[in-house]
Amino acid sequence: MTSTGPTNPSRLIYQRYLQLTIRHKWWIILAFIAGTSLSILYSYSLPLLYRSSTVILVEPQKIPIAYVSPTVTSTVQERLSTISQQILSRTNLEKIILQFGLYKEEEKGIGRLLTILNGQIKSWANVDLETFFTSPTLKRPGADVPLEALVERMRRNIEVKVTGGGNAFTVSYTGKDPLTVMRVTNTLASLFIEENLKLREQQAEGTSEFLEQQLAEAKRQLERQEQALKEFKEKQMGALPGQMDVNLRTLDRLQLELQNTDEALRTAEERKISLVRFQQELRNIDEALKSLDSVSESTLQGGGLGRSSPHLSQLKEELSRLQLVFNDNYPDIISLKRQIQEYEQGLNTAETPKESEGNVLPPTAQHESSGNQQAYLYSAELLSLNSEIESLKRRRERTTEQIKLYEKRVDDTFPNEQTLANLTRDYETSQRYYQGLLDKRLHAKIAENLEKRQKGEQFRIIDPANLPQQPYQPDRRKIMLLGSLFSLALGVGAILLKEHLTPSFRTPEDVYGAVALPVLASIPYSQLMRKKEGSPVTVQEPDSFIAEQYRVLYTKLSQSAKGKLQTAFAISSAMQEEGKTITALNLAVVAARDFGKKTLLVEGDFKNPAISTYLQLHPQCDFVDILSSHADPQSGMLPYGHDNLSIVPVLKSIKNSSGILNSKEMQDFLTICRERYDFILIDSPPILSLPDMNILEKLVDGILLVVRAEKTPQDAVVKAIDSVVTDKLVGIVLNGVQQPRSRYYRYAYGSA
Repeated sequence: MTSTGPTNPSRLIYQRYLQLTIRHKWWIILAFIAGTSLSILYSYSLPLLYRSSTVILVEPQKIPIAYVSPTVTSTVQERLSTISQQILSRTNLEKIILQFGLYKEEEKGIGRLLTILNGQIKSWANVDLETFFTSPTLKRPGADVPLEALVERMRRNIEVKVTGGGNAFTVSYTGKDPLTVMRVTNTLASLFIEENLKLREQQAEGTSEFLEQQLAEAKRQLERQEQALKEFKEKQMGALPGQMDVNLRTLDRLQLELQNTDEALRTAEERKISLVRFQQELRNIDEALKSLDSVSESTLQGGGLGRSSPHLSQLKEELSRLQLVFNDNYPDIISLKRQIQEYEQGLNTAETPKESEGNVLPPTAQHESSGNQQAYLYSAELLSLNSEIESLKRRRERTTEQIKLYEKRVDDTFPNEQTLANLTRDYETSQRYYQGLLDKRLHAKIAENLEKRQKGEQFRIIDPANLPQQPYQPDRRKIMLLGSLFSLALGVGAILLKEHLTPSFRTPEDVYGAVALPVLASIPYSQLMRKKEGSPVTVQEPDSFIAEQYRVLYTKLSQSAKGKLQTAFAISSAMQEEGKTITALNLAVVAARDFGKKTLLVEGDFKNPAISTYLQLHPQCDFVDILSSHADPQSGMLPYGHDNLSIVPVLKSIKNSSGILNSKEMQDFLTICRERYDFILIDSPPILSLPDMNILEKLVDGILLVVRAEKTPQDAVVKAIDSVVTDKLVGIVLNGVQQPRSRYYRYAYGSA
């Protein structure tokens, strides 16, 4: 016996899915046959459709763009989208449908089909469908198909596709009649050309109209800003930024003028004060002269005259004071000099001989004559000074007011500068905007004339619609191929869905990750195991791979004892039809024949006994009789297959199985059997369907759980394990495993 190492895990997965497909191959075959048949029937039931196409070239503008810029700047794709929406509108398509009488054959076909169907039904069931469709609430199919439905179908039959990098596009139409298809395609191409010209002209006119409106609005805005600028300049005249230098120079001039006026006013007021003082002094001089005359008369009378006079000293002092202020041409200085001279002459005259006294006027008389004249001059000059002072004051007030005015203008210049800058900026912006609109309107008018004269971009048919010779649809080969592939995918998908919805254990590796119990043996699937009657595979093929797996099972079961005395084992499963009876039979044969163990196989499933049926046993008494009549156990034990193997079957199903299993007779039976046999196997009932295993688990030393690969749900196995309250579960026997074609699971046996 030789063995080889494990294969690649990915290969095992591949083999696993391959075996899954092979095992359910009939599902896939039936799905493939059904899908292929339906696709063939469907492909031949479809009507023949023809397609005609025309190629339309997008010609560029005839006049260079450098001379005339077009106002229609949208791309071909954008315009085609807009034009397609217009051409494929309900109104246009209804006209084409009515013009060419499209889709009339559908109404006729439906009506003809209804007539044939009506005849068949009338002959079979004596029911007239014509009477049914004459109801006012029902209409005969095909008699009046809604026009909206025909329009929608025609939209689906029309295809517009851009080609040549956007320089051309194709228009295609699909229908049943080749000649009609060609005519409809040519009509659609003509509509595209007409709609393109109309659309470009409308866009050009719309652009011109829009610019006209914007230009009028811009003009009104410009006029409003111009008027606001004008009103501001008029209102702030003199305080504008451009007048700042003039205002400053004028303000300097007014300041100088005010300074001169103040100086002249101060000089006039000082002269006025001097004149008033001189007038007072003149009056004092008159009084002094008058006193001098009186003194002179007394002196003459007294015969003596003084050499000097105090009054003369006063006059000289006054002359000296005036000379410090005024020049010699000043009238008061001239007058004082004359008075002093006259006064001195008067003193000299007084000393002359008395003979001449009668010929000289007295000094008082002479002074009175010049004093009157001087007083008149002073009064006239004082009046002139008062008038001059008043004039200077008025001039000063006017100058002051003008200074305040120009100072206010200078102060207002700075805020006015910002306001004027804002107004000017808005005005210039509006002016540029207005000028730009003027240029654009001119260009738009030229572009509009370009479109109206059809010198712009145009559509031109370069490949007229052809008369189709071969049908465009249906592509029967493609339909059948797709149908076959879809049916295969559907079959495989159904298998995978079934595996996903009802997960089960397929290989020992699946068990390791789901439960904590070890897999003691993996029994491959065999046709012999499907027989309801006969002998186990270990009897028919003792050297087979399956028989070897049962030997492995017994070996691991013996090793699991670990020195403990374990004789009785219950073989159970989560549900029925998992192969626990076959497993018990084969394990019993291997233990008795190959390992020399005195083995007893007991039927423990009283409600569904299977050993006697499978082996065709007909004993005089069965296990129930032994327990109920207290008979000798040896009387119900039948030898099978080997001298070391005995079987205690149950012939008929009973209802009170729990009572028998829980009886004292059952315990006594197992006690006696433990003394006589080395290895006891009890074919036990399923764990989930009956409570019998809760009783049996107390009577046996260990429990083997049989799981049918790819059949028993995983959750059922988990529930069965959880239902066993003791720790007597030894392991799992995975039954009916689809053996992969791998050397990992095979051994080579040579003939002896």
